Amino acid sequence: MGVELKDSLANKAIFPTILTVALVIFAMSIAVFVRVKMAFYAQAIDHLESYSSERTDREGALYSSLERLHLSASEAFRARLALLPRDPALIDPLFDFYFPLQADGTRRSNEALYTGFVPAPAQKIYGVGAFLSQGEAFEEEEKRRFLAALDVVRSFGEANLTLIDNFYFFTPRNDLIIFGPARDDKLLYYRKDAPPDFDFRTEEFVTNSLPSTNPERETRCTKLRRVLYDLTGDTLTTGCQNPIDVDGDFFGAWGNSIFLNSLLSNALEDRLAKAHNFILTKEGDIVAHPAQGDQQPAQSLGAEKTYDRADLYRQLVAVTPEKGGAVLDNDGEDFLFSVSRINGPDWTFVIALPRAQIERPAQMAAWSVIITGLGAILVIGVIVFLLIRTRISQPLNAFALAVDRLGSGDFSASAVEAHDALPVDRQDEIGTLARRFKHMSEQLAELFHSLDSKVRQRTLDLEKAVDTAEKANQAKSTFLANMSHEIRTPMSGVMGMLRLMLTEDMPSEQVQRAKTALRSADSLLTILNDVLDYSKLEAGALYLEEKPYQISETIRDITELMRPRALEKGLMLTTSIASDVPQWCIGDPFRMRQILANLVGNAIKFTESGAVCVIARHVKAENGEYKLFVEVTDTGIGMGPETCARLFERFSQADSATSRKYGGSGLGLSICRQIVDLMGGEMGCKSAIGSGSTIWFTVPCKAVETPQRQFSRPDEPVPNDKEDGTAPSLAILVADDSAVNRQILGGIGQKWGHQVDLVSNGGEALKALNNKDYDLVLMDINMPDMDGMTATRSIRTSSDPHVKGVQIVALTANAMPGDREACLNAGMDGYLSKPIDWGALRAVIKQAQQKKMEETVTD
Repeated sequence: MGVELKDSLANKAIFPTILTVALVIFAMSIAVFVRVKMAFYAQAIDHLESYSSERTDREGALYSSLERLHLSASEAFRARLALLPRDPALIDPLFDFYFPLQADGTRRSNEALYTGFVPAPAQKIYGVGAFLSQGEAFEEEEKRRFLAALDVVRSFGEANLTLIDNFYFFTPRNDLIIFGPARDDKLLYYRKDAPPDFDFRTEEFVTNSLPSTNPERETRCTKLRRVLYDLTGDTLTTGCQNPIDVDGDFFGAWGNSIFLNSLLSNALEDRLAKAHNFILTKEGDIVAHPAQGDQQPAQSLGAEKTYDRADLYRQLVAVTPEKGGAVLDNDGEDFLFSVSRINGPDWTFVIALPRAQIERPAQMAAWSVIITGLGAILVIGVIVFLLIRTRISQPLNAFALAVDRLGSGDFSASAVEAHDALPVDRQDEIGTLARRFKHMSEQLAELFHSLDSKVRQRTLDLEKAVDTAEKANQAKSTFLANMSHEIRTPMSGVMGMLRLMLTEDMPSEQVQRAKTALRSADSLLTILNDVLDYSKLEAGALYLEEKPYQISETIRDITELMRPRALEKGLMLTTSIASDVPQWCIGDPFRMRQILANLVGNAIKFTESGAVCVIARHVKAENGEYKLFVEVTDTGIGMGPETCARLFERFSQADSATSRKYGGSGLGLSICRQIVDLMGGEMGCKSAIGSGSTIWFTVPCKAVETPQRQFSRPDEPVPNDKEDGTAPSLAILVADDSAVNRQILGGIGQKWGHQVDLVSNGGEALKALNNKDYDLVLMDINMPDMDGMTATRSIRTSSDPHVKGVQIVALTANAMPGDREACLNAGMDGYLSKPIDWGALRAVIKQAQQKKMEETVTD
């Protein structure tokens, strides 16, 4: 129900206030008009200076970018030159192919350099033209330099096409190589049409680069000029060049041509309302001006002599600051002139703004600000204060008391009394609000009592659900641990027997069958390991090691391990490790190998022809710390953007057809991504369908000095070569309740020339150790009668020094979080998970041999 106008708060308070404010504002406006006008005028001048400075920064941004481009090109040139061979038998054919000798005695670029060809994978040359005036007069070192310059012009020109459509290199003896695939002239003048006596050595862009005129060896820009190859003279250009010295001598310069017709047109057309833009040289000559009308900027060269304000232009150039903007306000001028400098060509950008454009808004602003602002604030403040105090403040205080009681959940008798104090009998808006608030409070009281009982019940239900979830999680962990043991134990037997078979003489057909079975078992083990790693990550129980390891050796070990798989498919597998990658750094070598093996294995799996390359380099992060950047690139089937976006999700593959063709659990990359995250790094993907893929990751890389020699970790694979004839034979004790595992370990140990004794539990192992000296004990964990943990603790407390100090390595199918630590805490020296990797077993035996040789030398 609405409030009548005669009873409304507006009628009783606001209307008298508005009338009073209007009278006061009218009286005050005259007094402050002049002051506001002056302040607004000064503010407009400041804004004009800032706008002029921003415009020149925008117009001159191209020149700053070109200077950085030239410096980068010089660095790249020296790097490429160092990589080129010095053998004339290799250099001469390349030079003659790229720059064939012409009948007129010059050398021009091969037609293929412009139309495009692919000299090597992932490298395409196109859009290049060249004119070399010397013909036969090239020494071998000069040929190497021109080949390096060609590569830099091509690669840097292509990489910066979005910045500028050309990039060139020239020498002071009249040689030019230019990249310009999008130019309308198609570089025909340099490639074909230029006469043999074409000579640009006296041009300003050449003299600007000479040591005598440019001793600072900095980027310089030429004056406005007409293009060499445009015989009509309608095209204006300026050029920026930066010299490059080789072995202390001036060799040539990098450069870019900037075609100014469209650039100057944009500068003139992009202007403030009612304003005109000028561009002047540092001598006061006009580059472009508003008097041209619809003329093209190229015609300004002919018009500048007839434009009759030369004195004003020189004054504008004189007051232009090196940085920022300035405003020239001459008495008697109808315009204000804002000036600022365009770096590079060293031009002055001028904005001529009619004075009325600033004065008129200043007057309007003064009136509006004064009338609606100053007086209204003062008078309204006094009047509204008096009205609010009597008509609003007291009712609001009553509301505040009632809200405090309601907010604290107080629905007692005192709270009811606070609600009764509300002005429910008033007929204005506050009265309506008070009545509705009281009704709402009564409803909230009923809801509060109802919700309180429901919350108590929900709390009990939630506590039961949490307890059930914790029990389910514990049951899952127990199940995974049991499944790990139960699957790994028979897998150990299967893979061990297959490896033993492959060491024996068999028909080739049976050898292939055994290899196939071993690969299948290895694939099954990979899936099992992925599931276990995923479980560890999900439970937050996967921990990383911090120890020194060799990055380059780790990468090469993985590529050598994967090389047979690549060769089976006819693929090239290469590595490229930058020289700045440290030899040793701190990290987890096992997890690094796991990531690399997964990425390289996937690249080989999804590549049918071509190559797989592993690239590593040292990069500096934004926080100043160095990181290792690794990418694995292949020429395989590639992926679309949607597939890349979900590539690192759990159980994710490209599609069902990919899963059927290539197999896999879809967990490998998800696990790698989470391990990289734990390391504090990042992982990503770049790919296109049919164009191969690149998977990259970064991890922190803290370089360390070469550590003292350490023994290999037992589960780090080493090459499976034959035993060194100088190493001693070992007495090895194998304790395992599985007859198959005992047979495997006994057989391989004997093949490697060691004496191996076999027992089936921990108690028998203790008896064997008391009756004979052993160099190494391979101890299973789960055995009947006495398990491996109990047996190890008993051995470590033995009074016999030889028994107490024997090297013990755990053999277990357990691979859940904490299993390794439990073995080491029980007194074991190492840990081998089943199925046993022969390379890891060889590392354990070599460590025991080294220990035995050291003890022999000491004795």
